[in-house]
Amino acid sequence: MRPLSRHAAGVLVTLVAFSVACGSPAPATGSGQEARREAAAPTAPKRVLSSVTADLPTLRSQLNRAAGGILAGAPEIEQLVQSGLAIADNNAVLQPLLAEVVPSVENGLWRVFPDGRMETTWRIRDGALWQDGAPFTADDLVFTSRVFQDTDLPLLHVAAFDTVEKVEARDARTFSITWQKPYINADRVFAATGDVQPLPLPEHILAQPYQENKAGLSDLPYWSDEFVGTGPFKPGAWVRGSSITLEAFDRFTLGRPKIDAIEIKFIPDPTTLIANILSGAVEQPIGRGISFEPGLQLRDQWRDGHIEFSPGSDIKVWPQLLNPTPAVVADVRFRRAVYHAIDRQELADTLMAGQVEVAHTTIGSTDPEYPYVIDSVVKYPYDPRQTAQLVEALTYARGADGMFRDASGQPLVVELRSSPMDILRKTKLAIADYWQSAGIGVNVVDDSPQVRGNNEYRATFPAFDMSRAGSGAEQLETFISSQARTPQNRYVGQNGPNYMNPDFDALVETYLTTIPIADRMRAVAAVVHHMTDQVIVLDQFYDAAPTAVANRMVNVASKVARRGTNTWNAYEWDVK
Repeated sequence: MRPLSRHAAGVLVTLVAFSVACGSPAPATGSGQEARREAAAPTAPKRVLSSVTADLPTLRSQLNRAAGGILAGAPEIEQLVQSGLAIADNNAVLQPLLAEVVPSVENGLWRVFPDGRMETTWRIRDGALWQDGAPFTADDLVFTSRVFQDTDLPLLHVAAFDTVEKVEARDARTFSITWQKPYINADRVFAATGDVQPLPLPEHILAQPYQENKAGLSDLPYWSDEFVGTGPFKPGAWVRGSSITLEAFDRFTLGRPKIDAIEIKFIPDPTTLIANILSGAVEQPIGRGISFEPGLQLRDQWRDGHIEFSPGSDIKVWPQLLNPTPAVVADVRFRRAVYHAIDRQELADTLMAGQVEVAHTTIGSTDPEYPYVIDSVVKYPYDPRQTAQLVEALTYARGADGMFRDASGQPLVVELRSSPMDILRKTKLAIADYWQSAGIGVNVVDDSPQVRGNNEYRATFPAFDMSRAGSGAEQLETFISSQARTPQNRYVGQNGPNYMNPDFDALVETYLTTIPIADRMRAVAAVVHHMTDQVIVLDQFYDAAPTAVANRMVNVASKVARRGTNTWNAYEWDVK
């Protein structure tokens, strides 16, 4: 800038003097002047440092699969860049996102017809956009439905769409699905609910490649470097094997996010992850980032953040209900007896440091159905005397060594298997000790990862098998007869105990086809009562899933239900 001329400087002095004489405020000095400079200066971008434990190849959870299922952190990152019509909050309750409301029988957007068919209707929010500026419309949902129904695309096919009769764009913002039969999760179609998420696809980008070469659709750069979503953040710099930066999408449907950018590092090693958190290089791991014991360590050492423990997977003992050895395992009285012999509260307090609760059923206290089913649960508190009475009623008697024997003098001995996973091995040894103290002999078997991969071996365990398994109402249909692992289906199925009971199958079918919420909750309560009364599975306790959040972060859920995530409201995140 050129220096002022003598004349201009004189004029400026005169104007200042005139303004003071007229009572105008004098120029700010001291702290006030500094405050104005700070207010005028541009604020630093709000940036959050996060991490996942997997090096994700794409931004689509359906395509980020490994032998163990969906890669850790994949659903959470997808929720950041791609929004659905609805999203499950940290309590696993659906909230509308790109849609105005979630369909229900009560609001008239979920209709059940007399012939058993049904219809769900969605209304898209006004102004919803893809991140390239294209409108998000009902035509996108029609196209997405077509892809999800295509069995030639196994990675993108969604089984729920096999019962779809018709999809229709009634106008640019109204979309409806007609279903061939009742489907209780129809409100979760096109919703972000964790794990595999059937989220919308952009017709204007993918329709032509799909028509020209659908076999190559999942290999397109769209899923990674050229990704365009509808989420609160869009992909920025992506360093393969290292990190990806997500930047705020200014025109997000619910308003621009408060955070400007999220840098997500790929850190597979748990020790390295803890070191990064303690040093401040990671402020919020997302997905299944931290296991229990490192979480305890972090809770005691991390001064700049806090740890909350939420119920994770359920530690379950599965009885063999198809030709077990010994045969008494098939008798529900014996299963009740061994259940009473386990002090599950002591297990939870000892192995999970008192951070989780005992599991009484496959539906836990953080599941939305829990208030409706808890009164129907048959519970089995620790009671060795009850164990003894039940076993003696089965014509067993204690020998001189305190162990039960049958009428011929043969000892009562069961096998208890599990994988070598640390928490399972510790739990297995403790349960074996409880049972032996109750007079029941136990052969403890440590399976190798190799034999656990053999379907026939897994299905034909003689007495009891233990695993860390998913819970919640969505697991109930895995217990029906058609899911039993038999030679006829080459031992493939999800029915761990091989339970086959037509009355139970009918209860599950009623639950799966009942749409009104009140009636559906009564149906699920009946299922849970049957399962716990017959001891189809011996639920033990939940493992503790730690969530880490830096103290400077605001509006981030630090306690998350099993079917929720802590990225569901990322557009509301902020920093102090």
